[in-house]
Amino acid sequence: MSRRHEASQESRERILDAAEQLFAERGFVETSLVDVAERSGISRGSIPWHFTNKVGLLMAVVERATERGRSPLVAPGLDGLAAGLGEVADRFRRPHMALLHTLLSEATRDASPIAASYRRYHERDRADIAEWLAATPSRPDAEIDDEALAVLLYGLFIGIHVQWRVAPDRIDLEATLAAMTALLASGWDPAGD
Repeated sequence: MSRRHEASQESRERILDAAEQLFAERGFVETSLVDVAERSGISRGSIPWHFTNKVGLLMAVVERATERGRSPLVAPGLDGLAAGLGEVADRFRRPHMALLHTLLSEATRDASPIAASYRRYHERDRADIAEWLAATPSRPDAEIDDEALAVLLYGLFIGIHVQWRVAPDRIDLEATLAAMTALLASGWDPAGD
């Protein structure tokens, strides 16, 4: 990689980092390209060169955040879920996850440029959960459609995350995730009987 290309990539990442922080702090509408330039230390004129415009910058920030938000699949069954909850708690604490919630109202607007990115992000996560469910033997809820149950479980994760973001001093994240696992386990037959 040439030094020029490397410098361009470094500038791009600094702009993305600054925009991510500002969008999380202020929201998309209240953040200007001047704000991003000041926070990143990169000239305002460089931002359109990298991202075309503010919407292009937003799209790049969201794409990067959704990719960072991906978690590896956990092993099937309750043991896999219990082991994976530490990763879930770590994922919830990552700064870009706050950004994804901050921009959620933007993603729900009809003409939002980030709506498709959010749909893909949620669809991938639900598909991962459905895959885990399909690979998990002896579920007490085996008669429930895996996709419908994936929506329900994903909704639990999102709800827990939002509540923790709003009141981290009042929500014990690990205890809540453990309670969710215990709830799932309450009717589970790990022996398959």
